[in-house]
Amino acid sequence: MIKTKYPEVLAPVGDFERLETALLYGADAVYLGSTEYGMRSGSANFDIESLRRAVDMAHEKGVRVYLTCNVLPETKRSTGWRIFSAPPPERAWTRLS
Repeated sequence: MIKTKYPEVLAPVGDFERLETALLYGADAVYLGSTEYGMRSGSANFDIESLRRAVDMAHEKGVRVYLTCNVLPETKRSTGWRIFSAPPPERAWTRLS
């Protein structure tokens, strides 16, 4: 049987207002960044706590989340990066899909 593949509607979300709008209007996936590892100065982005909430909100609606990282962190100097980039079981929030 041949499965038909459809394009994915991927919406950029820099804050909760845009996330809620993307979820309301049927985005298949969203992408977002964090305040620590994003370089988009015009976007509010999400701190770690709001990132957890945003991922949970999206997953409750069956929406995939892509997390952007726009910097090259030095893992030796950053404990935050190790937590941020840890495999899902070690992460303090639900799995990012």
